[in-house]
Amino acid sequence: DDNDDDDDNNNGTTATTTNMNIMTYCMPVSIGPPKLWALSMFKDTKTRELFLHNGHDHDDSGNKTPKQGILQLLTKDHAALVPILGKSSGRDIDKEQACSEAGWKWASPSSTDSYCQQVIPSCSLYLQVQVVESEQGEQPIMMDAGDHWVVLCQVINTGEWDTVNHCIRWRTLEDDDDTPPMSPIDGIGDNAMYSGWLRQEGHL
Repeated sequence: DDNDDDDDNNNGTTATTTNMNIMTYCMPVSIGPPKLWALSMFKDTKTRELFLHNGHDHDDSGNKTPKQGILQLLTKDHAALVPILGKSSGRDIDKEQACSEAGWKWASPSSTDSYCQQVIPSCSLYLQVQVVESEQGEQPIMMDAGDHWVVLCQVINTGEWDTVNHCIRWRTLEDDDDTPPMSPIDGIGDNAMYSGWLRQEGHL
């Protein structure tokens, strides 16, 4: 599952919304550093539109930074969200409201209200990713794969859900540069929701 934010500052202020969808394919492509992942996105999705064609994010100082998103590895407890996130478009439904009605209210990943994106609580793993841009200009490195775009992203942070503070507990990769990008996934346990389990249970 991937989440992206959309900024609108036509009146000098910033209003941020989050969109989420089920990613078709996500995989590590380097041990790093930098730790790089390839994300495969359907071309005709709101998430792709926000992630690739909506300018830049901004840091705390107002400087432009490449677009960012949060990959969320859902658990089997989140199975009811698959039709909402994977079989519906954010252009047609309010995914935040639908998830809330299904019992999963979106939350800020930060203990403060300043963080713009929202996430689904209690995921097995969170990966904060940033689009890798070409050296020639501010364009994402991506490849046309027919009905998908394959986008190169750098993993900036990995995190786990903090049930006490109801937010993500981030672990910066700079503190653990020798850890291969797949290692956090190797130890998440049996409750992570993978496509094989979804097919077995009839969700796909």
